[in-house]
Amino acid sequence: MTLLRFLADTNLAARRILTSDPNHALIKQAVDSLLMRGDEVAITAQNLVEFQALATRPVEANGLGLTTAEANEQAHEMEAIFPLLEETPSVYNQWRPRTSWNAMMCGDARSSMPDSAL
Repeated sequence: MTLLRFLADTNLAARRILTSDPNHALIKQAVDSLLMRGDEVAITAQNLVEFQALATRPVEANGLGLTTAEANEQAHEMEAIFPLLEETPSVYNQWRPRTSWNAMMCGDARSSMPDSAL
């Protein structure tokens, strides 16, 4: 039985599979703990698109500098850990009201930022 369902951010999913990342051990422990207790941590196609862009971007441009083949291998590892959620029009209909609720409950993060940072 799934207790909670989480949608992984691309940064989290990438750090879970990239053993050279300084946060890999922490992220692995956190994700594995959720999975062991029965929670689900999933990804979408968008995560894979973002990861491919990050992975194949040159290191000097803040990427990982992997070849396409290496990036695909890493993406397969990501897919083995995280289930891929199907994206349908109903996803948007479920997501959109939550953004309004979060803004109402948490406020707009930019409201505490100086105008020069916006």
